[in-house]
Amino acid sequence: MARNAVELALFKTGLYDILEKEHIRLIVEERKRQIDECRDSECAAAIGELVSAGYVVIGSVDRGDTYMVQAKVVDVEKKCIVIAETAAAEESGKIRDAAERISLIITRKIERLGKKSKPGAFSAAFGFVAPLGYLSRKVGFGYGITLSCVAEDLFVNGLQLGGSARFIYFTGKDHEAHHAMMVPVNALAGYRFSMRDFSINPYLGFGGTYSLVYYYRDRESADYTASGAFQPFLLFRVDLTYNFTPMLQLQLRPEYAMMFEQDGVIQFFSAGIGVGVFF
Repeated sequence: MARNAVELALFKTGLYDILEKEHIRLIVEERKRQIDECRDSECAAAIGELVSAGYVVIGSVDRGDTYMVQAKVVDVEKKCIVIAETAAAEESGKIRDAAERISLIITRKIERLGKKSKPGAFSAAFGFVAPLGYLSRKVGFGYGITLSCVAEDLFVNGLQLGGSARFIYFTGKDHEAHHAMMVPVNALAGYRFSMRDFSINPYLGFGGTYSLVYYYRDRESADYTASGAFQPFLLFRVDLTYNFTPMLQLQLRPEYAMMFEQDGVIQFFSAGIGVGVFF
């Protein structure tokens, strides 16, 4: 049941040619090898070579206080385990669910292993912005959209480098500012901490922003005028993600940002939700 769940999940992606177990057995038996007894990477690699496969998935279901479904992916060329995942099932009826959870993780990781170039992700997020300190006395709450693109697993697994651009609109305050707009553009450096389908991605960003503030001419007038400036920009961001599929993820994104000008530091906090697509 667990094997069928893994096989079906891999097949549904349309990314792989799956060799059925009975077909493999016919080839293997001709060479007097026992596929059902294959449990280690050396044996799996030998079978993979016989059937000209890129990867071989082996696994087991162990019973203790709970059922533990284990799956390993062996790289045939390298003759070593490149992915190992485990999922618990409280009862036998939940073994299939555990196997399907493992399959989603394996699918995503195999796809990344097969890429000749480093994997990347593009995301779009919408969020609300709360001004802090000096900025909160000039403008009200705002909202904005952020576009980000990062390359993953650079130099070491989990390291992410890329950039983002965003547009922010702040509402105004009576007799202070009618409204304000910002266009920050920055480089990003982060690291991905993965936990099955979830991940935590802290980022540090640096760059610049062009800010345009529309001030009232005076406290009695409804007329306003614009004042623009370019400012250095620094942000701290955390993406909390859940992977629906190997290619699509949901993101929750809290962020703290600072802009620097001669009169001091301008700060704001934002929280948003977005979607990411792997490529």
